[in-house]
Amino acid sequence: MKQLRLIRAFFSRRKLSSLFIILVAALTLYMTVTASAQIFDQYYNYRILKSCKLKRSYIMGVMLYDSIYQQGLDAIQKKTENVYEKISDSEIVEKVYTVRTIGDYMYEDLGFGITIYEPDFADAFPLMKKYGVDFSAYPDGIIVSHEVFSDIKPGDVFEMTSVKTGDSISFICAGKLKYPYKHLVFNGAGTIMQADLFFQNNTGMIMLADDKRLEEIKGQGRVLLNMDILFTVREDTTEEQIGSFMTELRKDGYAESMETILENSRKATVESIKAYLLLPLFLVIASLIAYFSIVIINVFKKQREMAVSYLCGATKKDLYMTMLGYCLAVSVIPAVICAVWILMGPLWQYEWKELPMVSTFVVTSDQLWVVLGFFILTVIVSFAAVLISMGRKSPVEYLRGLE
Repeated sequence: MKQLRLIRAFFSRRKLSSLFIILVAALTLYMTVTASAQIFDQYYNYRILKSCKLKRSYIMGVMLYDSIYQQGLDAIQKKTENVYEKISDSEIVEKVYTVRTIGDYMYEDLGFGITIYEPDFADAFPLMKKYGVDFSAYPDGIIVSHEVFSDIKPGDVFEMTSVKTGDSISFICAGKLKYPYKHLVFNGAGTIMQADLFFQNNTGMIMLADDKRLEEIKGQGRVLLNMDILFTVREDTTEEQIGSFMTELRKDGYAESMETILENSRKATVESIKAYLLLPLFLVIASLIAYFSIVIINVFKKQREMAVSYLCGATKKDLYMTMLGYCLAVSVIPAVICAVWILMGPLWQYEWKELPMVSTFVVTSDQLWVVLGFFILTVIVSFAAVLISMGRKSPVEYLRGLE
């Protein structure tokens, strides 16, 4: 208690400098967490895709030109289905994995789409289970994530209305998608294929459907084949055969091996680190220098009081602990603020999603490592500053120098 009173007394006499240190640290952490959000988001996508356990796998992204878009949805689907048939009919292809979408359901006056996986697709990316895509308990159910389903638990039966037929359809809740509510949709394309293209961050739903169930679902609404198609080739296929087939596929879009896509994703993450972390890194260095300087100044101003305390019976350990306690306190406050801010991330997706700075901002618990790293740096700087400023002379020598 005595140490706490001494630390509080030190705060009360150094309000401006203490507040300045806290604000600088909090701003630095905010900038660093914000910048790292993009990097962690890319790394999240990369990790999921890298967990793919399919051997010799490739992804084909159908390229849809403006002329096809102008013809409407039927032309888009025809083009995608033609590419799907080309891949399925190839002699070197072992299995094709597709993702489909149906968007014709209403629940509590809100419209919802369902992403449809083939049964083997979810198993091909085992890391998705960590984020809630787990049908092991209820293979015929659907994964939900929107706030309106907050009262529904896995195993509960609920009803949604088909926009096409107007009928109420019962569904079993298989589980809930976990924050940041992202899942593979395989519905994006680009000149450089990388993991980010295949994910979607929304409040949709996911279900499994084999051919039989797919036919049943088609009666409830229009089922669309997504434009990215995952497939594997046979073990006995030669590199020449694969190269020839990929050349043929690239006439209709972009096709790459999983290894190439992962390498593109890794390079994109490295580029993001260079683009987004330069300014926060500069702020970290500048704030640590300012932190170090202010701590030394505060210790210097505290010298007379520490010398008097020493003469009145305080030990050097007591004096060191008082200063270190002060330094740790000003380090803990901004760290706690940013940690709470990160942990509130899921709330933003619902309650504050109308704010532009929040709607596209995704933070995860991984970023707590950023906060912890900065806190450790400030603790190291604190120890260094206190040892340098107080270790050169004894309290009595300081008192003599101030006479």
